Amino acid sequence: MVSKEDLQFIVSILDSSDKKEIVKQFSYVFKEMMEEKIISKPWYYKMMKGYAPSDELILKACEVNGRLKEWVIKRAVDKANRVLKIVGSG
Repeated sequence: MVSKEDLQFIVSILDSSDKKEIVKQFSYVFKEMMEEKIISKPWYYKMMKGYAPSDELILKACEVNGRLKEWVIKRAVDKANRVLKIVGSG
């Protein structure tokens, strides 16, 4: 089980392109969040046009959807493994 603090750190590792990919793959989660008034309509539509969500918004989305949380963790693990591979081959 990943603690809230650990998840905050994991989300901080993600770059803008990772965050945009989250919006593409999990747009339905953000739509639900908009419908439940967790996020505003203008912010939802900005994300659908390509704006990257904030770390805080991704953390809220992870609370709403376990699959998104798993995806975020997997992406961070993939990035960490890539760093280790690069450093190890140098």
